Order: sequence, then structure tokens, then C-alpha cells
Amino acid sequence: DDVAPHRRDPIGTLARAAGYEDGESWWSDIIEQNPEPGPIFAAISDAMMTLRDGEGSIAQFEAQREAHMRFEIAAARKEFDGP
Repeated sequence: DDVAPHRRDPIGTLARAAGYEDGESWWSDIIEQNPEPGPIFAAISDAMMTLRDGEGSIAQFEAQREAHMRFEIAAARKEFDGP
């Protein structure tokens, strides 16, 4: 697989930049364990777009995965009150 790491795993790239060894632990600390994640999703989206800037479209699988996650987040926001 000759896809650049930041395109294959942008969350992992952001995690390593923040000093984490993997994206899962970073996501857990920043999103799942954060009582008030607030505008963090917009910041993550901006960072991912910056990582991908000028490199063309993302792979179909990645686009489908991200669309699914957006759908699930929207559904969870409707179902639950608060973060």
C-alpha cells in the first residue's frame, strides 16, 4: 500500500502529532472521555482537510467510512442529550 500515512490514517497522524502512540488512545482521551468536547469535531475536520489538501480525493472506502461515522454521530446527537 503506497498511500501516505496521513491519508490512510489522518486520526493516527493527528494523534502522533499530539504525542500519542496511536489514534485510538488519542480519540478516547480527546473525544470519548472528554465531558465537553464542544467544537473539537470541527477542529478535527479542519485538520483532516489540511492533511489532505492538494492530494486529490480520498479512497472510496475511506469516504464511505467517514460518511457512515457522520451519520452515526448525527443519530447519537438526536438520541442523547449532552456530549
